Amino acid sequence: MAFGSIFGGILGAVLFANLLNIRQFFTTLPFSLFSSRTMTGGILGGTFGAKVVKAGVGVRERFGNLFAPALAIGIAIGRLGCFFRGCCFGVPTGCRLGVDFGDGVLRHPTQLYESVFMLGLFLYLMSKRKTARPGELFVIFGITYFGFRFFEEFLRVSPHILGLTLFQWLSLIGILVFSAGLRDIWGKQEKKDRER
Repeated sequence: MAFGSIFGGILGAVLFANLLNIRQFFTTLPFSLFSSRTMTGGILGGTFGAKVVKAGVGVRERFGNLFAPALAIGIAIGRLGCFFRGCCFGVPTGCRLGVDFGDGVLRHPTQLYESVFMLGLFLYLMSKRKTARPGELFVIFGITYFGFRFFEEFLRVSPHILGLTLFQWLSLIGILVFSAGLRDIWGKQEKKDRER
């Protein structure tokens, strides 16, 4: 399962980050494998990879609660790295929070917005870990992260496809995938409650 989630996460992070520049991605291999990556693609790819391996070996238990808080705090710390590197910044702004990332324009520090939000999500998930149903924390993490990312994209600099950014489309997919997981968890719990 660890291999499936790691391999799927790396594959998703790299492929989705380069989807809009796929020709350049293939012409610069193998160097492009180590350049652009995206968190949204990594989470979707890692989730899919783990599900494939679980189905292949017949594992039915849900282990996502073990990883959800770590993912949240990992993103919170990682976005601080994005801030200090000067990548993943937002659109120009006149608000007092604006930061000049080297181009002389004050921009939304979306990296910090995401870092603070994910720190809050980490604390929430930690507070619920003793009472959560198996897998519940992971699907809550997924729905919350992708919901936040969808709205954050309105403040970020990204190309648009059919009115939304690529990452907004990926976020909508993520919300649907994780919502289906939450319905499954709650449905199984209701069935157990009825059987009692």
